[in-house]
Amino acid sequence: MRSTVTAQGDVTIVSQVHRSSGDATRFALPKGQTFRAASGWSVLAGGNSGGGQLRVWRASALLPVENAVGGRVVAGIPSGATVYLVRPGGSVRYAAVAYRYQDVATAGLVDLATYSFTPYATGLPTSAQIRYNDRWFATDEGPNHTLSVVRVGSAPGTEPRVLGDAGPYRLRAVVGDHLVLGDPEPASGAPARVDAVSALDGSRRTVFDAAQSEVTFAQDGAALATAPDGTGLWRVYHLLPGGDSGLQAWPSWIVGGTEAAGEDPVR
Repeated sequence: MRSTVTAQGDVTIVSQVHRSSGDATRFALPKGQTFRAASGWSVLAGGNSGGGQLRVWRASALLPVENAVGGRVVAGIPSGATVYLVRPGGSVRYAAVAYRYQDVATAGLVDLATYSFTPYATGLPTSAQIRYNDRWFATDEGPNHTLSVVRVGSAPGTEPRVLGDAGPYRLRAVVGDHLVLGDPEPASGAPARVDAVSALDGSRRTVFDAAQSEVTFAQDGAALATAPDGTGLWRVYHLLPGGDSGLQAWPSWIVGGTEAAGEDPVR
């Protein structure tokens, strides 16, 4: 899905085009509903100090009339809260949201089908990394980059489980039952590689011994990473659930004009 945001006077226009099918939709957000993020065929707007309550707009002929007119207010976020993060992730059903209310930060997921927010973590620093898929809500926080997970759909009040520290690597995606780590901090001197941490038992393994930066999530629940393919070329790999280890890497397109032993790929 490709989303483009433009302004027409006081109205914000969000245009979406499906990259494969070419299907398209267009949202006109009125004054006061600031665009925050898009996930699948949904758009989230508002929620900050200038945009009022967080709302979800969805593209579907089956949606109620009021959704097409003004968006649906997300239930479960206190009135007066400041939403400081709205992030898509490895699911088109959910969007991650974090807000501050009475000096306490709370993070969780908005169900884009029911317009409701479910909290999964409290007291997070605003710098915490948040990633998720349909199964797990994961965070990377604090000076040691502590990894924590909680099952999506867990009973209210369920505390996240600590899996250990990410070290110099950053949480970049959640694929199946694994947290995908990459993009080491430059000052650490750590090798550029991709690791996976099991959300089930915390075990950790290296997926790619060598990798380029910008490991990222895909909204179909996969992750994308660039690594050498064994023939001297760099490829973009899709990391998907499956295989004996629960995580498998499928080679996709070649990064043109580069060799594994030569220059970094053009991103």
